Amino acid sequence: DVYTDIRFIKQLKKDLHLFSDEDNILKCKGSLGNAPLKYETKFTVLLPKVNYFTSLLFNYVHCLVLHNGIKEVLTELSTRFWVCSARKLINSVIR
Repeated sequence: DVYTDIRFIKQLKKDLHLFSDEDNILKCKGSLGNAPLKYETKFTVLLPKVNYFTSLLFNYVHCLVLHNGIKEVLTELSTRFWVCSARKLINSVIR
């Protein structure tokens, strides 16, 4: 239902403090906004959870961390990206 999707997006926007950057990419404002970190780390990119690119990225990061477990993949991903239900998705990709 379209109405439910719109409500979900509005709630997600509120919960994650989403904003569009100058390239029109959705980013999340987190609690690191005032930390002395790189812009990409402070404001992570929001990725859709059901998406071919997201699956490819999960596979790439899984290889990057030398095929370690979910925790290592999630740690590496969270430095630049935010995905709802990431742990569950990573688990399905690793299997």
